[in-house]
Amino acid sequence: MIKAIIFDFYGVLCSDDYWQFVKANRYAPGKFRDLADSMHLGRISWDDFIKKSSVEIGKDPQEVDRLFEAERINVHLAGYIEKLHQGYKTALLSNASGPFLRSILQRTGLLKLFDEIIVSSEVGLVKPDPKIYEFALKRLGVLAEEAVFIDDSAPRAEGASKVGIKTVIYKDFPQMKAELEKILAAVTDD
Repeated sequence: MIKAIIFDFYGVLCSDDYWQFVKANRYAPGKFRDLADSMHLGRISWDDFIKKSSVEIGKDPQEVDRLFEAERINVHLAGYIEKLHQGYKTALLSNASGPFLRSILQRTGLLKLFDEIIVSSEVGLVKPDPKIYEFALKRLGVLAEEAVFIDDSAPRAEGASKVGIKTVIYKDFPQMKAELEKILAAVTDD
């Protein structure tokens, strides 16, 4: 029986324009991934991340900061999570800067949608490290087979699968909803 549904933030609940802006593959090793990983692990601050990114792409730090401020919330998914939250534990699991992400969640009213918010920079672990999924399960008080994880990244979904969590790779809202509801129905029918 599924008891918890865990969502990624960037690329799922919120747009993820940074990678298009820097024109880099987020999975390929290199300066932008290294910068992002350093920030995700809390090794550099959000401000340092913005400054270093702006130098790398030759843009003003305020312009890079505005890019992040302009990212859009997936309102259809937010409404759906609100409904799911009535019957399931819900969590947000994101590779991100804690202060920046929490300010977005506060400003947009999304905090109320989640029982747990796990941010990589606050726990010193990043997806797809299996330890971060185990940490999320422990915080939610559920077993791996009682959870579903939704992410737009196949490698990150694979990390969750390795610890026994069912996964959905997010492509768009209708596809994700159909796949999640199929998992929920299959588990309910067993």
